[in-house]
Amino acid sequence: MGIPEDVTTTSIRIERAKLIELKKRAVEENRSLASLLRDLIDDYLGSGRGAAALKRRAGAQRRSIERWAGTSLGKGFAGRDHDDVLYGRRK
Repeated sequence: MGIPEDVTTTSIRIERAKLIELKKRAVEENRSLASLLRDLIDDYLGSGRGAAALKRRAGAQRRSIERWAGTSLGKGFAGRDHDDVLYGRRK
């Protein structure tokens, strides 16, 4: 799989703590930070629909569940709120 001809190189400003977390996740998945960011962007834009994207999404959901396991999710938290835990808070 080569790099498409219409790729543009860019740089972004990001909080150091977030960059550190992203780098940790890339290492956990044995991949480059650039690869992780491209896939996150594809998922956000809805273009990540293949088997690899589904596997990444399942891994992200599993990590989210592990982070929340055994913690209080707050008064009134119910099963209907589980999507927020798996996919993040709705905007």
